[in-house]
Amino acid sequence: MKVVVQRVKEASVTNDTLNNQIKKGYCLLVGIGQNSTEQDADVIAKKIANARLFEDDNNKLNFNIQQMNGEILSVSQFTLYADVKKVTVQVSQILKILIKR
Repeated sequence: MKVVVQRVKEASVTNDTLNNQIKKGYCLLVGIGQNSTEQDADVIAKKIANARLFEDDNNKLNFNIQQMNGEILSVSQFTLYADVKKVTVQVSQILKILIKR
């Protein structure tokens, strides 16, 4: 499992039928691999919840998202597992995972 965490002032995701948005918080790009487990998700969730990525009055990263009453927008990003060694992106392993589910 791979997660990219980006601290945001606001973020939104829109498709044809759904619009999700948050104010201050994290935008997560989440890639779930073939060997990812629920235990991996639990460990990563705890790390994200406890990460001190918000500044205090002294501009030191001292507050976590809960202390800031922040929000989280999580976006599925299967390309985090793409093979980019070649000129074109290879997503064959990703497709195998998606087909199994």
